[in-house]
Amino acid sequence: MFQLIEPDIKIIPLKIWMARRIAAIHCQSFALDSWSYETFKDLLDNHHVSGWLIIVNCHVAGFLMIRCIEGEAEILTFAISPKWQRHRLGTALLKTLREWAQKNSVEAVFLEVAIDNVAALRLYHSQGFTSVGRRRDYYTYKDGSCVDAELMVLRFLASPTGFEPVLPP
Repeated sequence: MFQLIEPDIKIIPLKIWMARRIAAIHCQSFALDSWSYETFKDLLDNHHVSGWLIIVNCHVAGFLMIRCIEGEAEILTFAISPKWQRHRLGTALLKTLREWAQKNSVEAVFLEVAIDNVAALRLYHSQGFTSVGRRRDYYTYKDGSCVDAELMVLRFLASPTGFEPVLPP
């Protein structure tokens, strides 16, 4: 008889020393041009930028990076290592973002996602994000071709208990 073992999942704040590891995950996770170690290091050195790393059984599985300025946050990038995709880790990171946004009086979280990234679009819609526009030829693939980005937002309303997500109609 087999015994199912629950994975040990930890979500911790991003730190500048993690830049090399998250750059590697970014490179593995996208067919688009990936960001360099230096780019991640510079971003994490900015006091408006933060995020979370997700670790499964002592293995770095993914991350979510945001920039927050005056009540608005933007998901700068978000990646789960291919080995760990389809294990609801993205949902766990978005839940962490939602809880953080509510505690910090964030009114809206914005993001851009490639229109051909069906899994990501499905995930964002399931978490309450709504489409609000499109950016033409926003992303460039490694082969030089371009793809549009869907601009999405998750809005929060002030309530007596804090900021609550606005659910789409």
